[in-house]
Amino acid sequence: MKIIVLHDRYSNEPIVVRADAITAIQKVIDRVENSEEEYSNIFVSQFCFNVKEHIDVVMLRIKNVERLAESEK
Repeated sequence: MKIIVLHDRYSNEPIVVRADAITAIQKVIDRVENSEEEYSNIFVSQFCFNVKEHIDVVMLRIKNVERLAESEK
């Protein structure tokens, strides 16, 4: 399976993950005072990463990688 690159919510460092290793994705909305910030949590095995990308972006990247892997067969 191919890899996807996401970005850490706090440091903006890249996180390289195999798409088939992701076990769950969670949408998080952080409400602080009068503003809202949306980000995602991805779960890989027993680890959880907070990523800047919204859940729809993460899902789109996973689908694109899966589509690419199927076309290469």
